[in-house]
Amino acid sequence: MTSRNLYPNQFVNIELLVDQHKDVAIVPSAAVQRGVPGTFVYVVNPDNTVSVRKIKLGVTQGERVEVVSGLTPGDRSSSTAPTGFATAPR
Repeated sequence: MTSRNLYPNQFVNIELLVDQHKDVAIVPSAAVQRGVPGTFVYVVNPDNTVSVRKIKLGVTQGERVEVVSGLTPGDRSSSTAPTGFATAPR
């Protein structure tokens, strides 16, 4: 039988589920950019052009961040600045 005791100078990491958010967009935190337009991501459009989309962030968990406005589930974002892509007209 395994002992489940903690001894001095030992610790555990726990993760506690407090709330679930459904139907939200989630992006890697590396995709989130900050600059002149505020907080934004590069979005890859269906025609493979890239545009800047201003977003509002929600909860961060590890390497993922919730986007509460500006993106919809299914939008494709890029973690790096666009090179080799055409910029979509504004």
